[in-house]
Amino acid sequence: MRPLGSGEAVMLAGTEGAYYPFWSYDSKWIGFFSSTTGKLKKVDVSGNPPVTICDAPVGRGGTWSPDDVIVFAPLSQGPLYSVSASGGDPVRVTQTDTSRRESSQRWPCFLPDGKRFLYFSRTISFGSEAEGDAIMAASLDGGSSTFVTNSSTNAMYASGHLLYMRGGTLLVQRFDESTLSISGDPLSIAEGVINDAGFSLGVFSASQNGILAYQTGVGIAGARLIIT
Repeated sequence: MRPLGSGEAVMLAGTEGAYYPFWSYDSKWIGFFSSTTGKLKKVDVSGNPPVTICDAPVGRGGTWSPDDVIVFAPLSQGPLYSVSASGGDPVRVTQTDTSRRESSQRWPCFLPDGKRFLYFSRTISFGSEAEGDAIMAASLDGGSSTFVTNSSTNAMYASGHLLYMRGGTLLVQRFDESTLSISGDPLSIAEGVINDAGFSLGVFSASQNGILAYQTGVGIAGARLIIT
């Protein structure tokens, strides 16, 4: 962990083998998946030992609501689940759409109301994100999902806008969280942003106070982390 104003990173004890970390809403905890135990865990930033939440053998992203509910993908294929941040039995909150030949739902991201969330829908039928892969929106109540836009990676909501990628281009577009719809034309923020196509994961993040971070380059060589 490294604060933006510091040049030094601090290792959190007990997080060896951690991957795909995500912040709690109050920034006091970090959720992560453990490659050594196959569990979803959390660790507080003060340095206390991690706490196991539930099983997640092959995690593909999580998001933490203001009400301490975590939505996560426990496997590389299949739907999303919710679980209390204090632990318990996960509950399925989405269903894979067989009509779209959807194979995986991953990289969830809560919207400000803490009830609805975005996620990336990966398909096996079309061969390009322009035709199949998409950003969807769903709710903790388990109702049907809503199509938002086509994308090749995860998406994030920030300050009335949707951030997402097509190819190596990071885009921003106006997004109405009440109607779960985009409007206007997407604007390009940056080219050459790292897009791990094998996992459909773009290397970018945004805070609710307007800070954007993304990484450009090809692989490790020549990669640059940019904060704006």
